[in-house]
Amino acid sequence: MQYGYLNFVRGLDRITTSPGAAVSESTALFTFFNDTSTERVINNGPIRVVDRTGTGAIYFDSHNANFAAPDTFRNGTPIQTYVLRHQVVIDTLTG
Repeated sequence: MQYGYLNFVRGLDRITTSPGAAVSESTALFTFFNDTSTERVINNGPIRVVDRTGTGAIYFDSHNANFAAPDTFRNGTPIQTYVLRHQVVIDTLTG
């Protein structure tokens, strides 16, 4: 799972629940939640490639999302849903 909030949306002046509020998980108007599964892991020397696929959504007004409670990031109204492929490349020597 991956979840969080958007701290910038091109074309919008306000991305928090209150004008002038600092952007955080509890004030963000837009949150996201991705649910993915690892399809394969490829190790090549010090390089590791992790391929994941799944689904996700962006939500509007999730009402005080909280990193201690992942499901709160999808409490809002879904405004975009998607299928995704996520690829991570890691150098295991340097992290």
